[in-house]
Amino acid sequence: MYETKVPGTRYIVELLNVKGQWMIQIKLVDVVEASVVVKDISERGIRENIKSVVSEVNLYINDFMLDQITKEITEQAQILFKEVVATASRENQEEMTAVEETIIQMVKRIETLEQRIQRLESMLSSSESPSP
Repeated sequence: MYETKVPGTRYIVELLNVKGQWMIQIKLVDVVEASVVVKDISERGIRENIKSVVSEVNLYINDFMLDQITKEITEQAQILFKEVVATASRENQEEMTAVEETIIQMVKRIETLEQRIQRLESMLSSSESPSP
């Protein structure tokens, strides 16, 4: 998550990633006033999303402030994106390891069951054979 203050106001513009989905929010005193899903993390896409959330709260910011906020958030977005990818890779690896361990346990259980079946079959076949 990254947030930057809108100069001359009490508003904060925030970029965050929620379960793989990028969002831009505008907050006033820790209360989210507006938010939008970011589909394009390019500078142009972020700029349009910032304009969208700012207009929802009827806040006017000039082009200079918009450029400044866009630049800050775009720079941070690249850093956050790398962190999210690294975290996701680690989490995926941990999930894969857990799945592999589960599969190994299932295979061991199946092998144990197969051995029991063979013993039962052999006991059954020996009890069915005629005694002399």
